[in-house]
Amino acid sequence: MNKKDLAAIRKEFKMDNHRFQIDEICSVYVKQESKDIISSEKTLFARLDTEHQELLLKNFKRILTGPLDTKVYELDFISGNNEGQHLLLGILESHDLKADSDKLIEKILEQNNYETDVVINLIRAEYSKPAKKRKGEDDAGMDDVAYAFKFLMCSVNKVDQPKRALRYDFEKKGFKVSTPMDVIVNLSAPLDGFMFPCFNENSADVNRVIYYSQAPNCPNTAFVEGVIHCELKLTASEEKDKFSQIIKGVVGEKIQPEIMNNIYSKINEQILASEEEEESDIPTLGVKNIEWVLRNSGVEDISKLEQVFCEVMEKDSIELKATSILPPYESKSIKINSSIVDIAISPKDLKGLKQVVRNGRKCLLIEIDDDIIVEGLKLNTENY
Repeated sequence: MNKKDLAAIRKEFKMDNHRFQIDEICSVYVKQESKDIISSEKTLFARLDTEHQELLLKNFKRILTGPLDTKVYELDFISGNNEGQHLLLGILESHDLKADSDKLIEKILEQNNYETDVVINLIRAEYSKPAKKRKGEDDAGMDDVAYAFKFLMCSVNKVDQPKRALRYDFEKKGFKVSTPMDVIVNLSAPLDGFMFPCFNENSADVNRVIYYSQAPNCPNTAFVEGVIHCELKLTASEEKDKFSQIIKGVVGEKIQPEIMNNIYSKINEQILASEEEEESDIPTLGVKNIEWVLRNSGVEDISKLEQVFCEVMEKDSIELKATSILPPYESKSIKINSSIVDIAISPKDLKGLKQVVRNGRKCLLIEIDDDIIVEGLKLNTENY
């Protein structure tokens, strides 16, 4: 799924939406130390009170929220192992959600490495995409279903234990130590979660799973491999680091800001071209694409590229996602670190940055249009 598909489904997670319907929900409370199930409930989502429904909708919407390959991952099932796919298909098509989800719950219990009690929530839902309005057409018939997408969603939620606190008793007019008994299920920040199947180009893709991790760039290996039986991919942070290693291996330890700016600009052009053509796949960079980027960015010697690429990536068939290497060009910044100061600068402004020597000392020179303001005061301008 791309960002557009994720956003389209995510915005449907709201009350009284006839295009998005949750059928059943199964909730299981698991003790952390013993891994015992102390409560298991299955009910129709429509039977829950309104506040309960709203909390759950926000919880499952969170599973589809976050940067791709940083918190939300599209994963393939492990090659040659159909166990995870068969399990999830069986639950999706089952007549009894609770009975057929028992094996999934068992797998989560086996791989349970959570530090608190958890509640596992599992739903079956359906998203109906309306027919696309054509130019010149009125809104009549726009509610006709063009695509119906049935899917599962699962979330693992932390249980927060109540804390003792001092409270004021207005009736007895005095202070007392509270003794709360109710635990709180944290539905605002799931620990792990997934949606199956994926939704790509208006059709269900049963060969992939959308997985969510609470910690950025830190997917839960035990959950991914042991529960849903998927293959982990490089995170966005890891892909960016790999690309940096490749560039360093080709150009050396030092690079001119203009060349760095050109590299980011060429990658940004590919991202924009993909968005303009509304392609579902994220543009990727293999060894040949990187060769083209470097040649057109002013790097003169790229003779070591293939060797460096294979050493860094371990095989030459792997491709890096352009969006992992370069976040949105206009809105994100690149960090520049030194022992004196850390700053952030937009990739498009790299061409105005230079490292120079003045009076025998290295200095960072940045072109600016306006005066620098420090604590409300303008800095004096010196001739260089």
